[in-house]
Amino acid sequence: MILDEPTSALDGETEQLIAGRLRGALPDATIIIITHKPAMARMADMVVTLADGHARVEQRSEMVDA
Repeated sequence: MILDEPTSALDGETEQLIAGRLRGALPDATIIIITHKPAMARMADMVVTLADGHARVEQRSEMVDA
Protein backbone atom coordinates (compact mmCIF):
# COMPACT_ATOMS: atom_id res chain seq x y z
CA MET A 1 0.00 0.00 0.00
CA ILE A 2 1.34 3.47 -0.86
CA LEU A 3 0.04 6.49 1.05
CA ASP A 4 1.06 10.03 0.07
CA GLU A 5 0.81 12.46 3.00
CA PRO A 6 -2.15 10.55 4.50
CA THR A 7 -2.19 12.57 7.71
CA SER A 8 -1.20 16.02 6.43
CA ALA A 9 -4.44 17.66 7.60
CA LEU A 10 -4.77 15.76 10.89
CA ASP A 11 -3.76 16.60 14.44
CA GLY A 12 -1.09 14.50 16.16
CA GLU A 13 -3.53 12.42 18.21
CA THR A 14 -5.60 11.40 15.18
CA GLU A 15 -2.40 10.75 13.21
CA GLN A 16 -1.20 8.29 15.87
CA LEU A 17 -4.60 6.60 15.99
CA ILE A 18 -4.63 6.03 12.23
CA ALA A 19 -1.03 4.80 12.17
CA GLY A 20 -1.77 2.31 14.95
CA ARG A 21 -4.88 1.04 13.23
CA LEU A 22 -3.04 0.60 9.92
CA ARG A 23 -0.32 -1.39 11.65
CA GLY A 24 -2.91 -3.49 13.50
CA ALA A 25 -5.11 -4.12 10.46
CA LEU A 26 -2.24 -4.97 8.12
CA PRO A 27 0.50 -6.48 10.33
CA ASP A 28 2.26 -8.36 7.53
CA ALA A 29 1.84 -5.76 4.78
CA THR A 30 4.45 -3.42 3.40
CA ILE A 31 3.14 0.13 3.65
CA ILE A 32 5.03 2.97 2.00
CA ILE A 33 4.15 6.34 3.51
CA ILE A 34 5.35 9.60 1.97
CA THR A 35 5.45 12.22 4.72
CA HIS A 36 7.10 15.42 5.87
CA LYS A 37 6.05 14.78 9.47
CA PRO A 38 8.86 13.47 11.72
CA ALA A 39 6.32 11.88 14.11
CA MET A 40 4.89 9.78 11.28
CA ALA A 41 8.37 8.80 10.08
CA ARG A 42 9.34 7.66 13.61
CA MET A 43 6.52 5.09 13.48
CA ALA A 44 8.21 3.35 10.53
CA ASP A 45 10.56 0.38 10.69
CA MET A 46 12.68 1.89 7.92
CA VAL A 47 12.95 5.42 6.50
CA VAL A 48 14.28 6.54 3.12
CA THR A 49 15.30 10.20 3.10
CA LEU A 50 15.76 12.00 -0.21
CA ALA A 51 18.08 15.03 -0.27
CA ASP A 52 20.39 16.62 -2.82
CA GLY A 53 19.70 13.90 -5.37
CA HIS A 54 20.64 11.08 -2.99
CA ALA A 55 18.63 8.52 -1.06
CA ARG A 56 19.62 7.49 2.46
CA VAL A 57 18.08 4.45 4.16
CA GLU A 58 17.84 4.36 7.95
CA GLN A 59 16.50 1.83 10.41
CA ARG A 60 14.29 3.31 13.13
CA SER A 61 17.10 2.86 15.68
CA GLU A 62 19.44 5.02 13.53
CA MET A 63 17.05 7.93 13.03
CA VAL A 64 17.83 11.37 14.39
CA ASP A 65 15.31 14.15 14.87
CA ALA A 66 15.15 16.62 12.00
